[in-house]
Amino acid sequence: MKVEVRSRVSDEFYEQVKRAVASFPSYYDRLNTTIALAPRIKNIFPDMRSDWHHLGMMHRGATNTIGLSEYRRSPSALACLGKNVRIVEAIAHETGHAFDLRVFGDSENMDYFSLQPDQPFLRAWQADLADLQEQPELYSSLDIQFQRHMEPDGRGTKETFAEIWANAHGHSALSHVGIDEIQSYFPRSARVVENCIASLQETISPEIS
Repeated sequence: MKVEVRSRVSDEFYEQVKRAVASFPSYYDRLNTTIALAPRIKNIFPDMRSDWHHLGMMHRGATNTIGLSEYRRSPSALACLGKNVRIVEAIAHETGHAFDLRVFGDSENMDYFSLQPDQPFLRAWQADLADLQEQPELYSSLDIQFQRHMEPDGRGTKETFAEIWANAHGHSALSHVGIDEIQSYFPRSARVVENCIASLQETISPEIS
């Protein structure tokens, strides 16, 4: 992975990102992904939806780019909430999306592994979601940022894969809302991701154990 400054950021932020990238396992080099830096995410992706301008991190599969903003914004994107301090967590989560598409999926056709009906992750996620839905109190109590992992339109599967990927590498993009890991909510899905990670080091097929 390479780090590229798209719009001027502080030396401190740049060095923090470089250290974070260096901390990941060597198989991350297979991604050949660019981590682009700017004060705001819209400086990196100017054509992005306006209701996403507050995001501090974003993966764009078509260009194999992960965008990181130095500053956090309010949901309206009007107010600055300070420095983006969740750098390692952001990279861990967004590279989960990159692995989902570029290593285990079909990047030429923008076909994510987590969405493929003939692959084990989607079946595992559907089974895990069915179990959660049988616990309505738990299901309804989960934070709104967690509930996006349960959306049936495809976003849920991709977000779940990415967050489990981050958890498996010791990080959580949801820790700021009190969720340190989601594997316990998606145990079957977690086993698939664990096998995916193992397959980068051994010649095995990522199947449900």
